[in-house]
Amino acid sequence: MDITVETGSALPTRSRQDAAVRRHAFTPWRSSVSIRAGMLPWIPFWMSLGIGGWFLLRFEPGFRTYAGGLLLIVATLVAIRIVSGLANAGRIEWTRADRLRICLLAVASVAFGMEMIGLRSHLVSAPVLGFRYYGAVEGGWLELIARHVIESG
Repeated sequence: MDITVETGSALPTRSRQDAAVRRHAFTPWRSSVSIRAGMLPWIPFWMSLGIGGWFLLRFEPGFRTYAGGLLLIVATLVAIRIVSGLANAGRIEWTRADRLRICLLAVASVAFGMEMIGLRSHLVSAPVLGFRYYGAVEGGWLELIARHVIESG
């Protein structure tokens, strides 16, 4: 039994195949989501590098350090957006765009880890004596400070 299916198109079959080939010829190839999502388990690692870097500092970071880190995070997020736009426009390949985005995300994660531990340290900070005190701590803080002032004074 011979069954014929009518497509309802005025184009001959060959033209429709050519149009499909042309349409897919200019579609940029993009790596699979599983490859691009491979960065997700690495984010805690990159953040821990930022936390470890903060603990390696020999000084207490000030406002400029934290402002620079925040600026770095914003700049990398903007760069990720720009790279995605360039890839969508076809100006760069998706594989190169994904590599750039992963590197930028790693830099942002390191900076975010540093910012996060800095914020945490300032939230839980406690008063610290500016001098060395050897001996038992007795009484309140005022008595301790007064004793130091009398001894040094």
